[in-house]
Amino acid sequence: MRKQLLVLVGPTGSGKTPISLLLASSLDGEIISADSRQIYRYMNIGTAKSEAAVLSQTKHFFVDEINPNEDFNAGEYSRKSREVVADILGRGKTPIVVGGSGLYVRALVDGLFEGPGADAALRKKLYQRLRDEGKEALYGELSRVDPSSAM
Repeated sequence: MRKQLLVLVGPTGSGKTPISLLLASSLDGEIISADSRQIYRYMNIGTAKSEAAVLSQTKHFFVDEINPNEDFNAGEYSRKSREVVADILGRGKTPIVVGGSGLYVRALVDGLFEGPGADAALRKKLYQRLRDEGKEALYGELSRVDPSSAM
């Protein structure tokens, strides 16, 4: 039997949730949210996050999992969502990816560039240089070390 990953995308309020629940029920599936904001607790307004009664109908991942003051990005989503997909498939169920963030869907399906993560100390240093030396100095340095990126 071939293992499949279903992906249901569309704009906010287009009816993805009821369709995903029907699919999950008929395919023994679990839902993986690909919405970049629904992962945050307390952010219900503006995200069209389903109410608890709807979410309880089937297992959902990446909904109400972290607090708004915690960092989360597409790189983390790529890694963690692939683990979730593997887990769901390993249990013989169907993973159903639902959401409107194209970046998150691409991060799961295609992966992302595996480069270094954010460096808070370097970012702080660069912002200080920006304040002290101005954008021209930083652009000049970029032009010297990586001319193609400076274009």
